[in-house]
Amino acid sequence: MVDHLLSEQELSRLMKGHSRLVSQPESVELSVFSSLLKHFGMQGEEAVRHFFPESAMLNVGKAAKVAFSEAAASFVDGGALALVCELVGEIDGVCVVVAGSEGAAQLLARAGGSPAGSEGLQGEQISMAGELLLRWLTGVMDGIGGFLEGNVSVLPQAVSLLQEAEMSELPFGLSESLVQLPVEWAFSDAASVPVQLWVPVDLAQQLVANCAAALRSGRVLPSFAAKAGQAVTRRAVRVYPFRLDAFSPQTPTTETSDVSLLGDVSLEVVVEIGRTPKRIGDILEWDTGTVVGLDKLAGESAEVYINGDVIARGEVMVVDGRLSVRILEVTSPHERLGGILTSGE
Repeated sequence: MVDHLLSEQELSRLMKGHSRLVSQPESVELSVFSSLLKHFGMQGEEAVRHFFPESAMLNVGKAAKVAFSEAAASFVDGGALALVCELVGEIDGVCVVVAGSEGAAQLLARAGGSPAGSEGLQGEQISMAGELLLRWLTGVMDGIGGFLEGNVSVLPQAVSLLQEAEMSELPFGLSESLVQLPVEWAFSDAASVPVQLWVPVDLAQQLVANCAAALRSGRVLPSFAAKAGQAVTRRAVRVYPFRLDAFSPQTPTTETSDVSLLGDVSLEVVVEIGRTPKRIGDILEWDTGTVVGLDKLAGESAEVYINGDVIARGEVMVVDGRLSVRILEVTSPHERLGGILTSGE
C-alpha cells in the first residue's frame, strides 16, 4: 500500500503500469492523484506567487475519498468561500475550490485587498478572493493540459460565501463520493491558510488515466521546479555542478584496487535542505519562534554531501519518527570513490 506522496520517479514508474492499478488498493490511486497535483501544483504556485509581497508556498497534502456531506462539514464554523469551476478539454468535469471564510479573508488581505469587516467578506471582496483561487487552479490545469499536449480550460461558474445550510447549493449530492485534496497556502511568517480541492471520483480517475497514457506514449513529467528561469524568478537557488556519467571500466590503480580496505571507515553524511544569506544584524534579532526562509521550495530535492562534495540528491521524509532521505539521483560509483579518496588533499 502506498500511503505517501510519490517522488517524480515513483510516480512515473507506477503510472506507466497504470493498467495494473485497478487491482491495487484504492490508496494507490489517491497517492497517484495527490502526487500529480503536487507536481503540477508548482505551476499553480507560480501563477499566484506575485500577488503576495511576502514569500508564499503551496503545499499539497494527501487526498482522501469522502462523502460530500463529510467534506462540507469541515467548514461549518463561519462558512466557506466556494469557487465552482467547469473543466473542459483533455479533462472534463466540475470541481470546487473551497476555503474557510476567515482563511479567504486572510488570503485577500495578504494579497493587498481591503480587509474584511465585522460582517466578513462582501461583494467585490468575495470576487477578488475567488480570483486568487481561480488563478491557482488555472495554473495547475495549464500544466496538466500542456503535459497532455492539449488544453484544459477552467471556466468559473460561481463564487460565493456559503453557510452550512447553503452548502447543498454546490453541484454534488450529499452522499456523493469526492476526492478531497488539502492544499496549504503557507507564508514566511509561519501563518498558513488551509484550502481544499473537491473533485468527483470519476474526474480524478480521468486525470490519472490520461496522464498515465501520456507517460506510456513516451512523454516525460516536466520538472517545473528545476527550470532555470523559474528558479531565478522564485529565489536565488544555488545550483551545484552535478553529473551523472555512466560508470565505465577503468584500469585499476593502487588506490581503487585497495578500496576494499576502506570498507569499514566511517564518513559523515550531510543532507542540506536549504541555505540562505543573512546579515549579522538580522541574525542578532532572531528569537524563539523566528521563521527563517530557505532558498528551496517545498518538494525540491535536498543535496547529500560527503566530504563537502555533492554525491546525491533525494527527498526528505520521515521514517519511524526520524528524518530520512530517499535517494532520487546519485553520481556514479567512480565519482563517489574519487571524492572519498581525494578528500583532504
